[in-house]
Amino acid sequence: MPCTCKPFELAGREWSQRWLTGRSRRGRRPVWLNKLEKMADKEAGLVAAKADPMEYRFSHIPREPVIPVSEAVRSNCVVCLIDGVKKVFLGRYLMSIYGMTPEDYRIHFGLPDDFPMTATEYREKKSQQAHGQRQGKSVRFDR
Repeated sequence: MPCTCKPFELAGREWSQRWLTGRSRRGRRPVWLNKLEKMADKEAGLVAAKADPMEYRFSHIPREPVIPVSEAVRSNCVVCLIDGVKKVFLGRYLMSIYGMTPEDYRIHFGLPDDFPMTATEYREKKSQQAHGQRQGKSVRFDR
């Protein structure tokens, strides 16, 4: 009797949970497992975005951006594609007003994964401050 299961039927999260069942969970999780789960979550979000509008959580938000995507990222602010509000931290605004995570926002408008949620000038300023304070650099103490 032929196998009725499809090879790619299991989502990444299910597969990883089944694979880890019965194994020791001590220590750090493998990097590949985190990547696999992230891909599965993203795929689930894309499927939800294409699902029936009555089931989609953000169906009340229009899919057509208020301004062109190319004009949304400015040096001093990021413009929300839903209502055109200018913010330095767009992620915080989306969560407080619409209950959307940055990932939901990117999926909703079909934006790339690296679409910025903070203003360019702010990111550069904070990066320079961190470098000035030597954050992110390993400090070697000689004994």
